[in-house]
This record gives sequence, C-alpha cells and structure tokens, in this order.
Amino acid sequence: MDTSSDEQFAMTREQLGDLYLQLHKPQEALEAYKTALTAAPGRRGALHGAALAADAAGDTRTASQMRELLSR
Repeated sequence: MDTSSDEQFAMTREQLGDLYLQLHKPQEALEAYKTALTAAPGRRGALHGAALAADAAGDTRTASQMRELLSR
C-alpha cells in the first residue's frame, strides 16, 4: 500500500472502531483501532479510541500504553 492508501485504510478502521464503541463492543473496537495503528502509527484518533476501548474492555495496561503514546 502507498501512503495515501495506508491513511485511507487507517481512517476506515478507525471509523469501524468508533462504530463498535457505539455498539458497546469494546474488544472489537480495540482490534479495529489497533489495525488502524498498524497502517498509520501515531494516528491520534485511533490512539484515543484505543484508550477508550481498552478502558471499556477492562484492559488497563493497553489503555495506559495508548495514553502514553498520545502524550508524546
């Protein structure tokens, strides 16, 4: 994938994560956000969403890691 394709893919996965969060499916949301971050590391919306999803899923370690990355 080229850079624009990676960004488009990441944006789509981030939106999927947002949808899963709205549907109260935090584990699925977290996986979608992590996929977005694989395509576009450092994507702030995906980091924020991943932190929220991890909290909702009870994964405090991942939530802390995502917040640490957001603070950089």
